[in-house]
Order: sequence, then C-alpha cells, then structure tokens
Amino acid sequence: MSYVEVQTDELSVVDVEEMRLEVSKKDGIIEDLRRTIEELKKQMIKQDRCMDACKETIRKLLIQQSTMERKQAKAKCMENCLRIGQFKPTRHREEFREVWADGWAFEEINKAQQRIANERNEIINASQNLKKRKPPGNHPRDFKRNLKLMYDLRALSAGSDGMTPSTSTVSMSNSTSIGDDLFAKPELPKELTHQEYMEQEEIYRLRRVEHLKKEESELIAERDRLERERNLHIRELKRVQYEEASRYKDHELLNRRYLLLSLLGKGGFSEVWRAFDLDANKYVACKIHHVNKEWKEDKKANYVKHAMREKDIHKTLDHPRIVRLFDLFTI
Repeated sequence: MSYVEVQTDELSVVDVEEMRLEVSKKDGIIEDLRRTIEELKKQMIKQDRCMDACKETIRKLLIQQSTMERKQAKAKCMENCLRIGQFKPTRHREEFREVWADGWAFEEINKAQQRIANERNEIINASQNLKKRKPPGNHPRDFKRNLKLMYDLRALSAGSDGMTPSTSTVSMSNSTSIGDDLFAKPELPKELTHQEYMEQEEIYRLRRVEHLKKEESELIAERDRLERERNLHIRELKRVQYEEASRYKDHELLNRRYLLLSLLGKGGFSEVWRAFDLDANKYVACKIHHVNKEWKEDKKANYVKHAMREKDIHKTLDHPRIVRLFDLFTI
C-alpha cells in the first residue's frame, strides 16, 4: 500500500491572481488605446475631409482670380493694340503675312514731328526774309554804298529838272495813273530799326533753338518709351495666344496638387506655367515637356533623354537667382 503526499503552494496561487489582474489591466489599457486610435482615425478622416474642402475652396478662388486676371490681360492687350499697334494679316502675292501696324500713339508722334519740321522750315524762311530787311549798319561798306546812292539820286533829280517831258511821256504817265487806279499797289515792307531787327532775330533763334529742340527731345523720349512698351506688348500678345491655344488652359490640376494658373512662357516643345501648390500652400513654376505623338520612337527617346539630363543638372543647382527643382512626375 502506497501513500501520495500532496502539498499546495499558497504563493503560486497569489502570483497567478496578480498576473490575472495585470492581464485584465493591460487588456483594459489596450481597449482604451484601441478606442483612442479609432477616435483619432475618425478625427483624421474628418480633418482630411476638412482639408480637402479647404483645398477645393482655395482651388475655386484661385480659378476665379486667374479667370479675372486673364480677362484683364486680354482687355489690356486690346487697348494696347489700338494705342501701340498690332499685327494685321496682309496679302502678299498668294500668301498672307502678319505685318505690324502702329497705333494712334505712334501716329500722333509722327504728326507732331511733322508739325515741328514744318514750323522749323517756316522759321528758317522767315529768318532769311528778315536778313533781306536788315537795316544798314555802321560798316564802311554800308556808308560808301549809301553815299553813292545819295549822289546818284541827286544827279537824277538835277537832270530831270532841265528836261521837258514829251507828249508820249505824258500819255504814258496818264495810262500808268489809270492802271494804278484800277489795281491796288502792294504796300512796301516797313523798314526795321536795329532794335526791331535784333528783337525779331532773337525771337526766331529762341523758337528754333530752345522751344523746338526741347519739344523734339520730348517727342524722341516719348517714342523711345513707346518702343519699349511695344516690345513688351508683342511679348504679351504672343503669351496670350499661346495660353489660349494650350491644352492646359482650363486650370488643370497636375499630380493632384499643382493647380495651373497662367502661362509664363513657351519655347520649343516646353511650356512654363505659374501654378499653386495646394499641399505646401505656395506658388511654384511648372515646366511641362511635350512629346509629339507623330515623332518616331528614337526621337521620343532622345527628347526624354535630354529632358532627364536637364532635370539632373537643375537638381544640383543651388543659387538665389535660380529656381530650385522640388518635384518630378509624369502626366
């Protein structure tokens, strides 16, 4: 007959109870964390929806502002077309060419310059006529000429007193008097004094030298300013035309974050657009490389190769005068 002795360990039972309590506490903590995570997920979803709504509102406001700016740019271009000029299609033999036609601002400057030229010619003619009426001065030649003229007049008057006029002379004088009665004699120009001559000559000199030169210099400066405006106007005309003909003119959203607003420039097969980054809330420039569908595969590969090489070079540049490359994606 065998006996089995069994001994219970009270400490192990207490440990088990403590472990159960700890497990239950941890389960409660895990449950609380799960509830917190669920609440945070709901808050994140709510914030994402709110963020999406904010982005949509910003997108609509930016599109509205961009549409208004485009209308203002077109209206300004139309106004400058009348004031500065525009390209007009002109037929040349069997084809049409775009020929530049100046606006009313250049026409007014041309008219003003023609008026100045006419006025200068009038002043020159008046100055020449004034020199013909120059009074005799104190020069010895003038004195001898006046003395000789006086002697000739005296000799002529002495000879006329000794001669008796003939009948033919009387008849001619009578016919002359009759003719004088029929036609009015033009008045002889009034003789000028030295002071009057000097004053008139000074007036012509001031008008020709100071007034006309000043007005002409102002017109030249105005023409230079208009020519600079014309260069900017031509660039703006081309930009508006390229923007209207672009496939991205309807405010496309690229890569779900870049909203295209206005075209900055176009060259070759690339377009540069002013855009807004909806994630970073800042204005950026997006350069879009176009690949023509009609190209051959080797030409497409070569173009992509050059575009990637340009990207690699641009990515290494860090200069305050050069925009940095932040992102690259395919459309």
